[in-house]
Amino acid sequence: MVRKIKQLWKILSHEQQKKLLLLQFIVVVISIFELITIGVVASFMGIISNSEKLDFYLGLLSDKYHLNLQATNALLWFSFIVLIFLTVSSLLSVIMTKRINQISLELGHELTTRLFKYYQNRDWLYYVKNNSSSLSNKVLIESNRLVLNVLIPTVNTISRLVFVFLISVSIFYYDIKTSVFFVLFFISSYVLISSLLKKRLHRNGKAITDSNRLKSRIVKESFINTKTAILLNKRKYFVHEFEKQSLKQSKAQASTKTIAGAPRYMMEWLAYVSMIMIILLNLIIKGDDFSSILPLLTIYGLAAFKLLPSLQQVYNNVAVIKGNISVLDVLKSDIESSFDFENKNDSLNIPFNEFIEISDGCFSYDESSHLALNSINLKINKFEKIGVVGHSGSGKSTLIDVLCGLLELKSGSFKADGKSIDDLSGWYHNISYVPQSVSLLDSTIAENIAFGVSYENIDWEKIDKAIELSCLNELVDSFPNGVNSQLGENGIQISGGQRQRISIARALYAESEILIFDEATSALDGITENQIMESIEKLSGKKTIIMIAHRLKTIRNCDRIYFMDKGKIVDEGNYDLLMMNNSNFREMDKFA
Repeated sequence: MVRKIKQLWKILSHEQQKKLLLLQFIVVVISIFELITIGVVASFMGIISNSEKLDFYLGLLSDKYHLNLQATNALLWFSFIVLIFLTVSSLLSVIMTKRINQISLELGHELTTRLFKYYQNRDWLYYVKNNSSSLSNKVLIESNRLVLNVLIPTVNTISRLVFVFLISVSIFYYDIKTSVFFVLFFISSYVLISSLLKKRLHRNGKAITDSNRLKSRIVKESFINTKTAILLNKRKYFVHEFEKQSLKQSKAQASTKTIAGAPRYMMEWLAYVSMIMIILLNLIIKGDDFSSILPLLTIYGLAAFKLLPSLQQVYNNVAVIKGNISVLDVLKSDIESSFDFENKNDSLNIPFNEFIEISDGCFSYDESSHLALNSINLKINKFEKIGVVGHSGSGKSTLIDVLCGLLELKSGSFKADGKSIDDLSGWYHNISYVPQSVSLLDSTIAENIAFGVSYENIDWEKIDKAIELSCLNELVDSFPNGVNSQLGENGIQISGGQRQRISIARALYAESEILIFDEATSALDGITENQIMESIEKLSGKKTIIMIAHRLKTIRNCDRIYFMDKGKIVDEGNYDLLMMNNSNFREMDKFA
């Protein structure tokens, strides 16, 4: 576990490490004050139990400071002083606990935010290769688990160990033989219990990690497939699978909490036994009277009062850490990698004034020999209207992702105005993309169109223009609140065609140089499709338009059409030329 804690330390930033070191300094200062408090209380009990000591101290005060205090008044003053020390000690303990929690949760906030920021900075290929439910699980569940069940317990454990060490050193100084017995008795008991339960805690931690991951996946899949599950009467399947993982997780968590808390009761019993043994050791073996061992009992009683909760916290924290430390394996590499994105400068926008060009472009999604794009050569001039067609699996979507800058060619070149596009993120501002499958925000029509713009910063003139061009006026007018009407989760309150038109309006609002339509009209009825196509025609000569299509009538008026098959551009020309020369194109046209 020590190795894992070192790994945890390494994934913290320099500023976070400084905060933790400052926290440990505060802990040491407060622990020293608590030790002084124990000494003050022990001295007070010694004075009460031995009147000769009281007379001796009163004599010193009288000789040195000329204070003539009566025994009763002196005891009242001493009691008041002890009360002040105890009160301040308790307040400092509360302050220390608050500070530990504040710093720990601040670090947790920073780690979680950094992890989310890291995922938001990854390229499109990363999302192609990673399950979104797994990423959501890491951000929402596993990062929270790292903070609450690893980071905070670790900070608390270190703080408590510092306190335990200082108390142990102090009581060693008072009576080393009794102290060695006293400290080793308690620590060895906890170490023995911990070693016996180590394997069980590790199994619990792995079970919790696996269950969290599977629960996230099941919930996501159930919501995505709600309509299908209802019609096929399969909702019980998702409930059963979720229930199975939830039960496994709850059993593991219950086991970990039981293991963490159970030793407390045994240690309380051992504390009473140890106090009796100290009394017997001093009364019977050493032959001391009770008044002489009362200060000793007070010191060890207070030490036990402070040590037992601290040792129990240490054990409890160690048990929780061991039960959850597996989460570090899940998040460690991503958190370490996130540092690379901390100081990433914003990319300079790459201009597009004349043409874009791909030369000998090849791309594969993995290291295999299979190429999704193979020796692609194309050139698109500004303000041209381009069509891309081909059967399913021909590479159309991959080509569009390359043109968008979402995928980087494995070989070949991608240029704008003759200059190589090396920093793809600087190319994105030129692209507005309308996908075949639309995902809307659970927000208003206006906020969906102005995607990623806060409500107070929305340009309403651009909203009106985008609504007009995308034929959304009828939809907007049908809602009582117009563009400020809520659409529900993923636009559940509107039709598929209406969702598609909002997606088109979103692309138009961005006012990018290049508009890419990926089967954007496939979900629309014939009348609406014609309206959208008329709107797109109005943009001809004003925007560079690239369209993927299965229904060839949508690309009939394109300046040039690229026909793809098995990752290659096998033919190109306008609609009439391809109809004349390409039998496969003619075959597709039959189903348009």
